[in-house]
Amino acid sequence: DPGRILLTTIAGATGSGTDTVTVPFSAVTGANIFVNTLAGNDSLTVDFSLGNFGKTLTYNGDTQSTSDSLTLTGGGTFASVSHTLTNANDGSINVTGNSAINYTGLEPITDNLSAIDRVFSFNGGDEVISLIDASGSNMTIDSTLSESVTFKNPNGSLTINAGTGGDTVNVAGVDAAFSGALTINGDAGSDNVNFPTNAITLGSSLAVSAENVSITQAVTADSATITSDSINIAATLTANGGITLQPDDNSDTIGLGTGTGTFHLPETELTNLSFTGTVMIGRS
Repeated sequence: DPGRILLTTIAGATGSGTDTVTVPFSAVTGANIFVNTLAGNDSLTVDFSLGNFGKTLTYNGDTQSTSDSLTLTGGGTFASVSHTLTNANDGSINVTGNSAINYTGLEPITDNLSAIDRVFSFNGGDEVISLIDASGSNMTIDSTLSESVTFKNPNGSLTINAGTGGDTVNVAGVDAAFSGALTINGDAGSDNVNFPTNAITLGSSLAVSAENVSITQAVTADSATITSDSINIAATLTANGGITLQPDDNSDTIGLGTGTGTFHLPETELTNLSFTGTVMIGRS
């Protein structure tokens, strides 16, 4: 909190007795950096501008009246930034070339790092995960069982792994400047992936794997691959690079133009497929 006095006896550190303490990397001889901010609404900024972090960073936000926040900023373009969201306030972040960042007692997180690929993996159990557009070239991902993360658009791909439990992933918005591929994996349990609110346009491919997939707003991608037990295409799916719709089990029966079959597409849904390439329905 601004105005709070910080004390340190770390050799080489400056600012003890003020509200800002600077500790040079060389002063940390162990393998870990621990930040315990205790009570109050606190914020920690991890700045990669001076280089990568070779130490594992653990941030304990402790108790707060509103929120304790974490911001990642600076550095070049990283190959991958992976977020693992354990529960409503705990998780970890792995940035290529750096040691892990672990945190407890937080919400929210702002990830301003430039990344080629960005991955979000959820482990809270049965949860509703939402992806929405945010201001600027950013998006926000949130869950009923994890903290929210507002992040800079990745350059290459965005992957959402729903993890354990019967999850629902709602793709309510994608930033217009996002030019990468979107992959959504339902993982364990019986999962739902919905495109329910706004038309979605992707600059690259779309890949979705879940027990139930529902498209009720227009979706446009270079190519689209959907693997599912049950699919509902109630709005236009456009993918001029090709569309693949396949059941997740080789034994599933396929019904086209009718409502029969384990995996079926009635005529009204088939007319919502828009493409100039090829369409494959079934498993090769």
